[in-house]
Amino acid sequence: MDSKPKVYTQNEYNIREMSLLRMIISTVLFTVFSVVLTFCRFSPLLLPNFISVEYSVFAELLASIAYGPIVGGIVCLLKGAIYTAVVHQSWVSNIAMFLYEGVFVVIAGCYYQRVIFGERKNADPEKGINIHRRRTIFKGSLIGMVPAIIIQTLLAYYFVFPLLNKFYGQYGYNYNNFIASYAESANSLIFILPDSIGKFIPKITAVWQGILIINTPFTFFKLLFVTLIVAWIYPIIS
Repeated sequence: MDSKPKVYTQNEYNIREMSLLRMIISTVLFTVFSVVLTFCRFSPLLLPNFISVEYSVFAELLASIAYGPIVGGIVCLLKGAIYTAVVHQSWVSNIAMFLYEGVFVVIAGCYYQRVIFGERKNADPEKGINIHRRRTIFKGSLIGMVPAIIIQTLLAYYFVFPLLNKFYGQYGYNYNNFIASYAESANSLIFILPDSIGKFIPKITAVWQGILIINTPFTFFKLLFVTLIVAWIYPIIS
């Protein structure tokens, strides 16, 4: 049975061209936005002095929800490549960040696209569509957080800290300084937390303890905060 290739009308062809152009331009804009957020770093008081915080994952998640997981992953990759080209010493942490943030935004984008586009034919725009979108973004992001945080924890212990100690140990990025900084952060947390909670924070004597007590919870709350912001604003701006 002969299969003939689909022939597009001029109008359909123009629409496809415009959609592709719009996606390319949007990818560039989201990448620029993500890079700008990457340079807006700060060091919270309660975190170790070698950890800086930035919210570039906000632009990546927004791109993944709006234009699909592939675009979100590309934005994540381009952001890491551009920042590494500018700040050469950041390649170790950027590789790890690309992997765990990439997993997070791709899974969240896949879930959102599957649910929303799968239900589009039966969707009723008059009945809580924005609430439904927010719930879908939140659920998809929570699903993406689980493997992302596991990957981030494993990469920090087996990849980031060993390479930082090997290549940049002479600049202070060594295990002794890591443990000392983690211990100082843990003591600060114990000081400000109620005794009923602070007593459960153990004394940090190894890097893996610092990762589990400091890095992992912080990554969770960071991704949760970004998820709540994206879930709130995307249905409005979409």
